[in-house]
Amino acid sequence: MKQPVLLRSRRGFTLIELLVVIAIIAILVALLLPAVQQAREAARRSSCKNNLKQLGLALHNYHDTYNVFPPGYVNQFDTVPTDGGTYSTAVGAERSAWGWGAYILPNMEQSALFDTLQVGNIRIKNAITAGGPQDRLAAMTNPIATYRCPSDTAPDVNTSKVLQDSTGTGRNLATSNYIAVNSSRRWHTSAGAWVTGPGEAQLNQWGGGPDATRSPNGMFWRNSKVRMRDITDGTSNTLMVGERAWEVANPVGTPFACRAGVVFGEQITNEQSEVHRGLGATSSPLNYANGNCNKGFSSQHKGGVQFVLADGSVRFLSENINFNSEFTGGTNAVDTTLERLASRNDGQVVGEY
Repeated sequence: MKQPVLLRSRRGFTLIELLVVIAIIAILVALLLPAVQQAREAARRSSCKNNLKQLGLALHNYHDTYNVFPPGYVNQFDTVPTDGGTYSTAVGAERSAWGWGAYILPNMEQSALFDTLQVGNIRIKNAITAGGPQDRLAAMTNPIATYRCPSDTAPDVNTSKVLQDSTGTGRNLATSNYIAVNSSRRWHTSAGAWVTGPGEAQLNQWGGGPDATRSPNGMFWRNSKVRMRDITDGTSNTLMVGERAWEVANPVGTPFACRAGVVFGEQITNEQSEVHRGLGATSSPLNYANGNCNKGFSSQHKGGVQFVLADGSVRFLSENINFNSEFTGGTNAVDTTLERLASRNDGQVVGEY
């Protein structure tokens, strides 16, 4: 007669063993998560770099076609004031202008959008007025991926920086994180004082005026017509387009609002702060945690900002790059690495960076 087989029961996990397993998993996740986040940011930064390369190529193709780089923005004022004058604020006054980002649309695989908007053929204030034969306003609110940094938190439509239509109504258009380099100089008022705040600067720093000490020394400004031969410092030593974030971290409080830029153009008033939809200056440090960050360059990439240079290469510049905003002899001297890079014709050796 067979003896009955005794089945040995399996012992389950104890509570302590379960807690140990959970703890091990938590430690592994904690170790892996930063690596995953870093890998994702590296991918986003690489995508941003590719966007800048495409912008650089588009600008070069534009130059190949027209033998000149596109203007920073095109002045289409009904009445152009003299240097230091005041722009009209009347409803319908021409205060919106097509910018460089619009002129290179065909070179950014956006020919259909360029044709729809009739860039340069009609005034931008008419293009963004509702009720026209084509819904151009709607087209100008659609995001364009190659004008956006994947790391940035900006909304698809820039809710901060408006352009006025023909009725004087402010319109919110597609956001751009890429800003053309206007100058290494600081702002100049009609009274002759250098300032960091608002001043009537459209016809000097931002716009180019009769006073050479106040004219832009970068690549783009009002009605600019820069050619390759004008970049006397060398294309590998001259910044062309850089990043601007939606906001930068504030070590002691609410993040500072840089508010990126706008793809299509500029809004011009007698406040120089208005000419920052598509242009920027190195008059403040990179990733500047200050209210003036809406005039300069910044990014969500840790430690610096990416730029495409005039030779088409893309460089990551450290936020600790040599920079100051000191004055010599009543002018803003171009005497640091960042300022020299932003200038196309200062004649100085840039040095290592």
